[in-house]
Amino acid sequence: MVEKDIYLTISRFSLLIVGGLVFATLILLIISVLKHLLVILKEKLTHQEKLKYLDYFYSYILDQIELDELKKRITNKNLATEALTTAISQIKGSKWEKLKQASHELSITTELEASTNRLAASRRIHACHLLGLLVTERSVEVLIKRLHDRRAEVVSASIIAIGEIGNLEGLKYLLKIYKAASATHAWLIASVISRFPTRDIYSEIEKLLSGGTLPPDKAILLIKVLASFHLDESLNLLINLYKNSPNIDVRIAALSALGKINDLTSVKLIFEALHNERWEIRAIACNLIGEMGLKGASYRLLPLLQDKNWWVRRNAAYALVNLGKIGIHTLLNFLETSDRYARDIIAHALEESGIIEDSVMIITGNKSGDTQEAREILKALAAKGYTKFMENFTSYPEIRKILKGATAT
Repeated sequence: MVEKDIYLTISRFSLLIVGGLVFATLILLIISVLKHLLVILKEKLTHQEKLKYLDYFYSYILDQIELDELKKRITNKNLATEALTTAISQIKGSKWEKLKQASHELSITTELEASTNRLAASRRIHACHLLGLLVTERSVEVLIKRLHDRRAEVVSASIIAIGEIGNLEGLKYLLKIYKAASATHAWLIASVISRFPTRDIYSEIEKLLSGGTLPPDKAILLIKVLASFHLDESLNLLINLYKNSPNIDVRIAALSALGKINDLTSVKLIFEALHNERWEIRAIACNLIGEMGLKGASYRLLPLLQDKNWWVRRNAAYALVNLGKIGIHTLLNFLETSDRYARDIIAHALEESGIIEDSVMIITGNKSGDTQEAREILKALAAKGYTKFMENFTSYPEIRKILKGATAT
């Protein structure tokens, strides 16, 4: 009997505990749901308030309200900043200038500059982004300080913002920290700097590249920037890097940049590079001749179709294709060579570049073009056994005729 009473007591106590846990769980669930609903409600109210502020800014730039009236209506600087971000990213021209003026009058710019020192990295990033949108030169000094932030994301935001503002001192400072910057930030700085092809910026880049202390990857990034500048002043610097750099990738980048300048001196260097002992240099020189459209240089590429390196042969063939009709006919004539590897690379280049497919389409009447030229291309290839690409078109009399002629030969 006593044991039964003990069992009942334990059972009741267990039920009480379970019931209490269930009740507590329900309470916590209700609290969680209420919190979630409150967050949604708050976000909705904030969004509505932001839209209201956005409407104030639009009314101001459309001259529906005066600046004094705008100041009276703006009571929450954080919401005003959010609304201004949306507005200023959508508007250009004189209206944008008016919004920029409003941001100064409302002390939003000052607030943002102060926010670059906030504890939360997200706030610092946001502030840098907005200062870049506002394009305020006085903010450059603040943004420069953020270039030494402990968080990489903040540094990135500051680099982009300085690029948006385009202040010369800010851009020079970016190049000042370039050598010590991480690979990601170096790439970002190079991207920003490439938008400002001025002689002042070139002078700073020249100092960095002339010193010979930059790691190869960073030197290559700046060489590519110089290539985009197309400045004649950079010719001597690029020639020096091409001839004297101990790093092959830097030499290749410098030679490529010289090709972008397309000066008589650079053309001469590219022709000389076709005979360089390094196959990488010979290969890039072939590419450059094709890219520059140096049609008169087609004969210079012929020996390279038999180069000991496959990449050089390939690039020489593709360069000739890029030279247009004169290059293509040069390739077709060279099919008479006894070098099977040279013939293979020619056929491969003509196929990969779409020349063969276009010729088939022209012959079969599926594309407009020079029928006689297309026929010559297909006949020349078929005569050397390159007929696989025509096998699916044997229903056309012209194709059958070419194949029959090749078999007879």
